[in-house]
Amino acid sequence: MKVRFLLKRIHYQEHLLQQASDQLINLENMVSTLEFKMVEKQFINGLKNGNEILKKLNKEFSNVDELMDDVQDQIAYQNEINETLSRSLVGTSNYEDDLDKELDALESELNPEKMNNAKVANMPSTEGLPSLPQGEQTEQKEREEFATEERSDTKEPLALLS
Repeated sequence: MKVRFLLKRIHYQEHLLQQASDQLINLENMVSTLEFKMVEKQFINGLKNGNEILKKLNKEFSNVDELMDDVQDQIAYQNEINETLSRSLVGTSNYEDDLDKELDALESELNPEKMNNAKVANMPSTEGLPSLPQGEQTEQKEREEFATEERSDTKEPLALLS
C-alpha cells in the first residue's frame, strides 16, 4: 500500500507540476499581451497627438482659398493696369509720327540743300546713263516719290518706358 500511496503522490505532484507549468505559461502569455497592449496604447497616443497637431496646422491653412482668391484678384488688377498703360502708349505713336513728319518738313524748309544732298547720297549715280524719253521720265519720278513716301511711312513708333 505504501507503494500505491507513493505512486498516487508522484502522480499528484506531477499533476501539480503540470498545473503550475500551465499557469506559468498563462502568466507569460498575459505579460506578453500586456506588453503588446502597452505598445498599442503608445501607438494610439501617438496617433492622437499627430491628429491634434494636424488639426492645428490645418487651422492655419483654413484661409488658403481666400488667400488664393486675393492673389488672383491682384494679378487680374495688375494685368488691367498693364493693359491700360499699354493702350495709352500705343495711342501716342501716331502723335510722334506726326511730330517726326513735321520736324522733317521744317528741316527741309530750313536746309533744302542739306535734305537734297542726303537724298542724293542714298541714290546711285546716274552719270553716263542715257536719258529716258519724256513719258518714261514721269513714271520714273512717280516711282521715286512712292519709294520716298514708303521710307517715311516705315519709321518705327517709339515706345515710352517709365
